[in-house]
Amino acid sequence: IAQAAAIAAARPFDEQERQQIHRTAHSMGSSAAIYGYPSLSEAARGAEQILEDPTSLADAQADCLKRLACEAEAVLASVEAARRPG
Repeated sequence: IAQAAAIAAARPFDEQERQQIHRTAHSMGSSAAIYGYPSLSEAARGAEQILEDPTSLADAQADCLKRLACEAEAVLASVEAARRPG
């Protein structure tokens, strides 16, 4: 997702890239909701919505994907912290 955000910041996605990132965001949103990570789910849904809009600008896509990447990193950090003994 972070790599996709960097690509979107540099240029518009081609259709195949847009569809792949859209599917990833959709899957992340569903999984995050199931496992109890509402902020990640919300960020994924936002990215999914903007990627569905053919008129959305690459900058808007990059911003949503950056937010999604940050939320995913926060979830991963919290999971790792919970796994540490102590």
